Amino acid sequence: SGKICEQPVVNHDFYPTLLDAAGIKAKPEQKLDGISTLATWKNPSTPPKRDSLFWHYPLDRPHFLGGVSSGAIRKGDWKLIEYFDAARTEKFELFNLGNDPEEKNNLASSKPEKTKTLFNSLKQWRERTGALVPSRPLLTEPRNLYFGEHFSKGQVSDRWFFQKEWEVIDGTLHRNQIRGENKRLFYKDPSFKNALIRFEFKFDGAQDIRLVTGSNGNYNAVVHIKKDHFFIQTAMDKRGPWFPMRHGECAYSFETGKWYVMTVEFYEDQVIAHLDREQLAYGKHPMINQERTYLALQVDQAGACFDNIQVFGVARHSSQENNLQLIDKQSGKFPFAKTDQDEYKILKGNLHAILYMKDPKYQKLVGNVEEIDLQKKELFPQAFASHKDIQKKIQSLRKKLHQEDPVYKETLFATHRANRAIDQFLVTQKPSIEKLPASKQKAALEKVRSELRDNPEYLKLIKISQEAKKKLESFYPELFVSNKEITQKRNQARQALKENPDFNKLVEARGKAYRTQQDYLYKKDNTLIKLKARLDGSD
Repeated sequence: SGKICEQPVVNHDFYPTLLDAAGIKAKPEQKLDGISTLATWKNPSTPPKRDSLFWHYPLDRPHFLGGVSSGAIRKGDWKLIEYFDAARTEKFELFNLGNDPEEKNNLASSKPEKTKTLFNSLKQWRERTGALVPSRPLLTEPRNLYFGEHFSKGQVSDRWFFQKEWEVIDGTLHRNQIRGENKRLFYKDPSFKNALIRFEFKFDGAQDIRLVTGSNGNYNAVVHIKKDHFFIQTAMDKRGPWFPMRHGECAYSFETGKWYVMTVEFYEDQVIAHLDREQLAYGKHPMINQERTYLALQVDQAGACFDNIQVFGVARHSSQENNLQLIDKQSGKFPFAKTDQDEYKILKGNLHAILYMKDPKYQKLVGNVEEIDLQKKELFPQAFASHKDIQKKIQSLRKKLHQEDPVYKETLFATHRANRAIDQFLVTQKPSIEKLPASKQKAALEKVRSELRDNPEYLKLIKISQEAKKKLESFYPELFVSNKEITQKRNQARQALKENPDFNKLVEARGKAYRTQQDYLYKKDNTLIKLKARLDGSD
């Protein structure tokens, strides 16, 4: 009481100080930015046991109380401020608080070595604590938060649809080590149009991460993040009419095990993904200008983590025109080296998409090919039906049998009962699974399945399940046709039609229509012709 303390402390020291005062140990999983200053409270002349103080305050726009986007370090009397806003004239401010407590004299330019030393310490602290600096918006200004997910214990939203390949571990989302076909985690019933999406991620074995958005049952724009580059892709949607198209890309070497933060902005017909003001990929396409009703994360294989996913509603950036000039200047600054084959494929696909969208003559040429393809399917369905066509028919047949055939329904339900019995047995072996949150249950169930793979009772239940499935397949073999079988049957049907004049006439007409379309395409781009010549070995 009545004492004055002039030792520097910071607000995040309060929690560890109170724990220390109460004799409570911090939880091992908690990362504390501050330290206990109890000794300083007891004796105001005792300095806290630390070398430096750090601040981290990244903002997308100035705080209404005056705060700006920045980070800082104080070491002794020296204080360095790093401003994250690239538009500022001065990136650093350096003050000696002993001589200049009001911070009026910026020494950054006159003491470059001190600035460099303190800045290195600040960067190292950010690396240690995982304090990331998000790229500030270029097209938009964030407004209301549609949703935010930080994967904190007990607070994970039930709108994520978890499968066994995904789980939340220690406050972060993981594409875990379980092998499986389902590589996508989607958020239920999103609805947003112009928006800013920001998420943190790291590679831990995976090679490809995607942020997938969609509209009205169709894919829309996808941000692909690979280990050595990232790019934007728009999808096919015949309502446009739009074909898939590759947009901006940026070479970047992502380190395994290191966290990064990606900012993705959608505004009207534009999309941009950026790590900072230099590393960016930009796309402009009419299909982007839609309400987005699908949002998912996709990972190609085990080993990726995510955290702090946020989706904001936005307004148009007040400096959008200037920022578009910056984007234009930076686009293509870090090209990703591709093979001739990849370059050819991307260029040809993009040219096809652009011409089909804008050139009536090309639209007609493509339409001629599609019309003949439709005739082929109508006249010779067994020879020309696609895998997708056949799978659709199978799905329709399944629905019809479910409604009209009691034997099918009972045989199908027998397989469901057998599978449920397996899951129930696994839970009896590890009852704690039922108490787990949805973000962990399916992954935990799969791990117990792996542990009990040699258990006699488990093997008995597996056998019952296999027999039920075998019975269903033997009763209704037409529902279980593999892609390999579809291809074989289609090839056999085409072979049998080789002497059919109508078949040959259609094949010839289709070949001629396609060559005409391709000739028109090649005439529009000399680079495409040169790439094809190189690939054909004629150049």
